[in-house]
Amino acid sequence: LSNQGFVEDRTDEAMEHIKKVRASEIWHRALASPRRLVEVPLQQLLAHGPQARPRIVRAIIDLVFQEQESWVIVDYKTTADPDRRFPELIEHYRPQLDLYGQLWEQALGQRVAEKGLLFTQTGQYVVLSDPT
Repeated sequence: LSNQGFVEDRTDEAMEHIKKVRASEIWHRALASPRRLVEVPLQQLLAHGPQARPRIVRAIIDLVFQEQESWVIVDYKTTADPDRRFPELIEHYRPQLDLYGQLWEQALGQRVAEKGLLFTQTGQYVVLSDPT
């Protein structure tokens, strides 16, 4: 393959992911919101406990929007064939979404009511329930 062929192949793939995102129910929910943001960078200094070393945490939230008085955070995953490892993927990405929710709530002082993963390969959206 020439470099041009590789770029075209990746562009077609990216366009397919974009089409699935735009066709998803969660995207339509976001469009209905008066407050929605994409690719939101967050940065915060975190230190847990008096002896803990502070660390800077940086994140980019793919999609966040407001519904009523709370927020919804969505992270896109381009994982190929997510159905094969679905439970593993959900648990693998849970800490990332929990951190995004924590950072968002601390930055805005407003509640995050829903965190979810949008698997762009299939267009499937999965809400991550809080662990009990």
